[in-house]
Amino acid sequence: MKKRTKLAEIRISKGLLQKDVARAAGVTRVFYTQIENGSRLPSLKPAKAMADALGISLDDFFVALGVTKRNSSIQGSQATTTEAVNQ
Repeated sequence: MKKRTKLAEIRISKGLLQKDVARAAGVTRVFYTQIENGSRLPSLKPAKAMADALGISLDDFFVALGVTKRNSSIQGSQATTTEAVNQ
């Protein structure tokens, strides 16, 4: 059995199907599936739409994808998504 990605775990925990997230985010199910499986990375606009559809922050979305890590050295801050996006 294939191991679920963090993004899939988030989606399933919210009782959503891939097609539900895709529809809410305005992307195709195939595109969302590729993102969830890690075979593609979204640009910022669809990433934000997918994060909103999942009810998570953009930061949490990118952490779930493994694109960025939380920076524990920044107090009171979330992850380094802003740094990753600005590079």
